[in-house]
Amino acid sequence: MYQRQIGIKRGKSNDQIMDTANKMQRQLGGGYMNSGSNDDDENEPVIDDQDDQREILSTTINYGQRGKTTSTPYNPANSNPNTTSGSSNSSTNSSVISRPSLTTKRDIEFVRMTLEEVGSIGNTIDEFTKKRIIASLEIVLLLQDEVLEAYSRLDAETNLRRQLKKSKLNDETEPLRNEINEIKSTMMMMNETMMKMNQQQQLTTTIIENQPALPPPPPPQSPTTYSGILKKAMASCSNDPCLKTVVTITGNDDAELTKREITNKVIPAQHGIRIKDTVKLRDGKFLVNFKSPSSKRKFENILAQDGKFKYSDSGRLQPTVHMKGLSVAYQEEMIPGLIALYNPEIAKFLDENSLEVDKVIEVKKKKQNPAKPHLCNVIMKVKPEIRNILINELNGRVNIEYSYIHVEDMSPLRQCFHCFGFKHIAEYCPRKNRQICLHCGGEHLISECMNREDAPTCLNCRIEQLPSQRNHMATSRDCPVMLRIMKNSLNQVNYA
Repeated sequence: MYQRQIGIKRGKSNDQIMDTANKMQRQLGGGYMNSGSNDDDENEPVIDDQDDQREILSTTINYGQRGKTTSTPYNPANSNPNTTSGSSNSSTNSSVISRPSLTTKRDIEFVRMTLEEVGSIGNTIDEFTKKRIIASLEIVLLLQDEVLEAYSRLDAETNLRRQLKKSKLNDETEPLRNEINEIKSTMMMMNETMMKMNQQQQLTTTIIENQPALPPPPPPQSPTTYSGILKKAMASCSNDPCLKTVVTITGNDDAELTKREITNKVIPAQHGIRIKDTVKLRDGKFLVNFKSPSSKRKFENILAQDGKFKYSDSGRLQPTVHMKGLSVAYQEEMIPGLIALYNPEIAKFLDENSLEVDKVIEVKKKKQNPAKPHLCNVIMKVKPEIRNILINELNGRVNIEYSYIHVEDMSPLRQCFHCFGFKHIAEYCPRKNRQICLHCGGEHLISECMNREDAPTCLNCRIEQLPSQRNHMATSRDCPVMLRIMKNSLNQVNYA
């Protein structure tokens, strides 16, 4: 192998190369090269034109120290394929080459031993040693040529693999690029559509601006909360104070006797009470009509100090309030005293009018909250002044042992949930044997209604013959019949 390549590269004949090699091998003690085959030929690599089946081993040989070799991983940055074997670095006095696969260990050992001898030569050198050096350098040049050829093949193979990989990547990403292009096209179409819509909207805005102004939309017909319904109804009801008081005595059916007891109890001139007139009523009732609210209040406060007298407004009810969220631990008889004890506004009113709290606050009912069993709701009948303090001055929040409980007006309106009429409850419904449908007003259960897909029909509006206002249920807060009846009910309560 070396015979052929040296002869080609350096222009020498095979005989000259063979003679020189045999002489050097005899000095080493054996034939190194011959034209025939030997055992070492089996270990010597064979040139293969198929680069993808070759495995190129990289190693470095450092000749900087005499008699030593150092192997390190090959670094392409430290090699220059364009540098010939005759060049060297004068500053480091070393050269680094890469051993290709066609170089055997015997070749490397031969060069190493020759270099060791050259390193030991003094000022003189014989002809034979000179020839050995020349032969060694020939081998080194050949190895360098093999390195360059290996580099060239490696670069070609690397470029080929890169091209194949890039081609494969392009094939794999082609569908993705197509999808991206489709998305871009769709987005461009959407932008064009949005621009057209904006132009149409601007045109519509211009047309509307040039039209005469439309009247503002009507306000909502009714509030959405039950408390709002009460406030609206109370705002439209009569606010004239009731100046009449009906007085009775427990166990007395004689109005004349009631009159004499009042005469002995209340002297108008001493208290500045101005009375307009009086009327005897049946069942021992005696009516007193006052000229001013202050006179009425003074008269009732004096009667309240004596437990045998009972009084009420003529034809008007005491207001009822609803307290929600009180602890069930409180007994009914404790509630009025706690309200007066923890709310100075109420305590001041009681002190100024010399009244007992039990006379102005009466607990009518205490009911446990089903959703929160540890809480309860309390219904109380109170004097108008107490109601005004609870709702207006305290803003519907009463203090009971540092817990603020919500208080609101309770509607005097009663609606039956059997026939959905007013002024009675289901327990006393006159049509108890007939169930009325809340949705359509027919005589059947709402679960059996065949008209559930249609708009609801209010039974009360149908009875009142209101054809244009029937599209709601009988329990709707927008029902005009409910609002009218609630207003009438509130007019019967003394909120002054």
